[in-house]
This record gives sequence, C-alpha cells and structure tokens, in this order.
Amino acid sequence: MLQNKVTRYLLFVLVFVMVLNVGLLVGSKVVNNKTAQVASVASSQKDDGSGERGEGEEPRLCRAFSDKAKNYTKYNEFGLGTELQPYEIWTPKQFVDITNAGFDPYYYLQCSNISFSTTPQFTIPVFVGHYNGNYYTLQEYKYIGDSAAFVGIFEKVQDGATIDHVRIARSNLQLNGQNGAIAVLAGELTDSKINDIKLYSSNVSAAYTSAAALVVQSYKSEATNIEINGTTVRAKYNASGMFNFVINSKVKNAKVVGGTVLAVSGHGAGIANIFDSNQFLPVSGVFENISYKGTSVAGTQVAGVVNSLDNATLSYAEVEAPLSSVADTNNNSTIGGVVGQGFNASVEKSHFNGTIDRKAFVNNVCGTTNYAGGVAGLLHNSSIYWSYAIGQIKVTDNCGGTGGVVGVGMDSTVQNSYADIGFSISGSNGPLGGLAGTILNSNNSLSSYYKNRTTIRVIPLSGGTVTILGGHIGLAVGSSFPSDMSYTSGSLPNVSAFNAGPYVGLYSNTSGNNFIPSTIYYVESSTCSGNCNTIGTAKSQAYLLNPVNLPMSTWEFSPTKWVQASLGQFPLIPSAKSNF
Repeated sequence: MLQNKVTRYLLFVLVFVMVLNVGLLVGSKVVNNKTAQVASVASSQKDDGSGERGEGEEPRLCRAFSDKAKNYTKYNEFGLGTELQPYEIWTPKQFVDITNAGFDPYYYLQCSNISFSTTPQFTIPVFVGHYNGNYYTLQEYKYIGDSAAFVGIFEKVQDGATIDHVRIARSNLQLNGQNGAIAVLAGELTDSKINDIKLYSSNVSAAYTSAAALVVQSYKSEATNIEINGTTVRAKYNASGMFNFVINSKVKNAKVVGGTVLAVSGHGAGIANIFDSNQFLPVSGVFENISYKGTSVAGTQVAGVVNSLDNATLSYAEVEAPLSSVADTNNNSTIGGVVGQGFNASVEKSHFNGTIDRKAFVNNVCGTTNYAGGVAGLLHNSSIYWSYAIGQIKVTDNCGGTGGVVGVGMDSTVQNSYADIGFSISGSNGPLGGLAGTILNSNNSLSSYYKNRTTIRVIPLSGGTVTILGGHIGLAVGSSFPSDMSYTSGSLPNVSAFNAGPYVGLYSNTSGNNFIPSTIYYVESSTCSGNCNTIGTAKSQAYLLNPVNLPMSTWEFSPTKWVQASLGQFPLIPSAKSNF
C-alpha cells in the first residue's frame, strides 16, 4: 500500500516537471517570436528609409510560430478571419491568396516583412476585407503590363474595406498600353478607408493615360495619415504624387517628401489632379493638412497640391518645391503654386514657397488659357483666405494673366493674403500684378498685401506690345474694391507702356460696380511714359511699415500671427502652413 502511494507521488512529480518544461518552452517560443517580430519591424523600417518607428508603432503580437508559418501558402491557414482572431499573413503566397477570399469581409494581420522579388506578377482584383499591415513592409512589388482598367496591389477596394498601418517599399509599376491607370496601393477606392500608409522609393509610370503614387481614384472614401517618400511618377496625360481623382472623399494629414511628378503633355500635381466634392452626393469632401515638398512637378497644367479644386475647400496646405509647365501646341497652360484652377472652391491658410516657371510652346503666340499665380492660377467663383506666396515666377508669353497670389480671378475674392514674389516676364505681355494679374467682376484684393522682392522685369516685343502692369492688380474689369485694406510696396520698373500704375494697371468699369480708389501704396521708383493710372494714395515707406497703420497686424493665419522682421518690416512671413 505504501509502495503504491510512493509510486503515484513520484509519477505526479514527473508529470508536473514535464508540464512545467513544456510551458517554459512554449513561453520561450512566444517571447522569441514577439522579439523577432519587433526586431523585424525595426529592421524593415530602417532599411526602407522610414527611420525609427513612431510613437504607437508597436506591432500586434502574432500567434503562429514563425518557423512553421514561413511555409504557409493559404491566407486562412492560421486564424479565424475575425477582428479578434484575424488571418495571419506571413508569406508572399499567403498575401497573393487573399484573391481567393472573394467578397468575404475577413480580417487580416501581416506578421512579417514580405518581399515579392521572386513572386510572379499579380494583383488582387477585389478587396472588401480589413487589412492591418502591422507596421511591416510589402517590398519589391512589381507590375508591367500593356493595359488594364485600374492597376495596383489591390485593383478595387470597396464596400467598407479598410487598410491600415501598411508600409510599402521599392515598388515598380509600369503600364505600357494606351488604356488604363496605375498606382501602387490601389486602382480604385469606393466607400472604403485607408489610414497610416507609407510608401517609399517607388516608381510608377504610364506611357499614356494616368499614373499616381498611391491610388488612382477615390470615391466616397477616406485617406488619413499618408506619407509618400522618394517616389517618381510619370505619365503622358495625368500624373500625381498621391491620387489622380478624388471624388467626395476625405484626404487629411497627407504629405509627399522628395520624388518627382511629370506629366509629359498633360496634368501634373503634387497631391491630386482633381478634388471634387459634388454637392449632389450625400458625402462631402474634406481636404486638410496637406504638404508637398517634392523635388519637382512638371506638365502642361501644373499645381503644387491639386490641379482642379471643385466645390471644395482646401485648408492648411503647404508647397515648397519648384513647379514648371510647358504650354501645349495651342500655347495653353495653367500653373498655380497650390491650386491650378478653382471652381466654386476655397483655399484657406495655405502657402507656396518656391519657383514657378511657365514656358510657351511657340514664342510670341498667345493661347486662350494662359494663367500663372503664386497660390492659384485661375479662380471661378472661388476665394483665397489667409494664404500667401513667396519666391519667383518666370513666364514666357504672359497672355491671360500672372499674379503673385492669383493669375486670373473671375467672380472671386482674395482676402487677408500676401505675396512676396519676384517676376520675370518675357515675350507677349498680358496683365501682370503683384497680387493678381486679371480680375473680372470680382470683389478682389480685400485686405491684401504685396511686397515686391525684386524689380518686375518686362521685355516687350519689338512691335510695341501693350503692357498692362500694376503693382497690386494688372487688369481689373467690372470689379469692386474696399477702400482701406489693400497695400502695395516695393519697386516697379520704369515702364514705357500704355497701361500701368503703382496700384492698378488698367481699370475698366463695364458692369457698373463701384471702384473706391483710396488704397495706399509705397513704390520705390515708378516712372511711366504711357497711360499711367494714378489710382490710390502714395505714402511714405515709414508710414507703410508702421504696424499701427496696417490692418495686417491683426491677421491670423494660425494660432500665431505674422512673423515680424527684426528691422521692423512688417509682415515678413506668415505662418499659414500644414501641421506637419
């Protein structure tokens, strides 16, 4: 009896020790598995140029053992596809196999860096699930084809799908045919959300049609916390640094750093070519906190942020990059530091800092649409508030209008805005103004300030082309002005022209609107041998630079006011910018 009790006791101890050892072994594997994941994330981000992981970028713990998971080939080999127990994606084959999930809204969790360097070319035609990249990278994705409707890692993301915390590096996509559009992450977003997406060191090109760095088209969707870094986009007709078309969608906290955008003979934009918030759709668009600091944007129609802003408001946008355009065969082109064209739109608390270079296709020939502006090229029934432009604008054949803030404004308003632009204009000379080139039936230049950094250089044609030149506004047609808050300072050239003036070059009151010519200005050297417009009241430089006399001292661009120079020249640079 005693011997049996001892035997049972020894067996119990042996089993307990075995269980304890197994537990320690499993715990060790789990700890090692998590350690390997964290180390892998840190390594991938360092190698892909993203630097240290940001606050909160701690990967979610995956449950499968990495030594076994490396052989997985099906998307559903581990996990249940639920939010609490997502399918774990460890290998390229698993990722590609998501195609077979069809229209099932499963949840996925990426658990390692995935390289497609040896993976046959693929796309996921439709995605309706929820993909958490878990701060790991998708690397070396490639696609080379002749034509396709929408090309991307995901062709169509729709029906409430979400994509979060994804890192993509060193992708190469090329569309050679005459049809289709291409982007790295997705061809089309519809009723979906993407958040915390970073794209590094990639190339996207389309021989014709459209190319975008991240997404071709977004419709009633959301994109937040997006970063594109060191990526090149090239297409014949439409090229953009993030999206091509954004319709009734939200784009917030988005930035592009480095890289180039080139539309060979079409529309090029730092962020998006079209942002439209159609008033007849139930979802309104949001376009806020945007930054473009790329190497360059070039094309025929060019903008630092968006080429066409329709029925929407762009706020807190900044552009610090050189922009250039070459007119089409009819000598037409539009270029704006922030927005190319605005239709029923508003630009608020935004700025451009850089160079704008608009070249003619054929010298000394005017097209029907030629506009260049530091903030916007052309405005229709639109407005610019609390915004500014500094830098240089160089134009060959200024036909439609060139201005420090807006090239041409039609039924539009510019308020509490500032320009500090040096101009160089040659060839055919249309209206040129320090703040606006041409305004038509507009309530323009309300509370606006122009400080000319360099002398405006105008080289008329030998045939004696009429120059319309104003320190503040070049040509004003049927427009009205307030009497007390518009200022011009700096220097104008000694012009030999038929229409010039220190404030307005030429004013034509065809619509019967009242023009109140009591603006003040200071101009250092202005002599006119032609028809010199004397609108406005000249003041001394000391008067103009005294903040007591300037309403600009109360302007608010953000929580901080304008920055004053140490020498008392006011204002210097306002703080309208994105929050990056």
